[in-house]
Amino acid sequence: MARDLSNGRTRGRKLTDAAVSVRRAAVEAQVLTGRWSAHVCLDLAERFGVTGRQIHRDRARVLEMIRADPPESPADRRPVWLAELRTYRAELAARSLTEPRLAADVVRLFALEADVLGLAAPVAIDVTLHADPRDMAREMIAGIPDALEILGLSTAALPRLLEHPTPTTTGEPND
Repeated sequence: MARDLSNGRTRGRKLTDAAVSVRRAAVEAQVLTGRWSAHVCLDLAERFGVTGRQIHRDRARVLEMIRADPPESPADRRPVWLAELRTYRAELAARSLTEPRLAADVVRLFALEADVLGLAAPVAIDVTLHADPRDMAREMIAGIPDALEILGLSTAALPRLLEHPTPTTTGEPND
């Protein structure tokens, strides 16, 4: 006996929920490819043992569902896309061990990821000085010998100018 559906219609006795789901999934896959024609419709109808009209109904239902779903925002898609990018990059990196020509592609994927994350974009920094810039420069220059000593480098190569800086001004604005 035909079973009552939630919309009040009855389904044919030969079709089960699983068969309808498989058919609609096939119709949806074909709709998403963007290649729909009468020939495609008849092929699907023959494949699933239904009429072409039923395939058209399934297509209309699929299109209705697609229109009803709100499109994802870029912020929603970004984590999924980044996960896919990282997975692909890891696979490509593993392959690049045996195929060195792929190493450049791995580097490009790193650059793409940095761009998506905003790491490749220049950062604007607003600096407000509460001291005289010349005094700050003198302090920085005075600290160079100490920094070189910490790094284990010789301070003998430093010119005498750095030890006793004197500002030189010509009175002309810098261009």
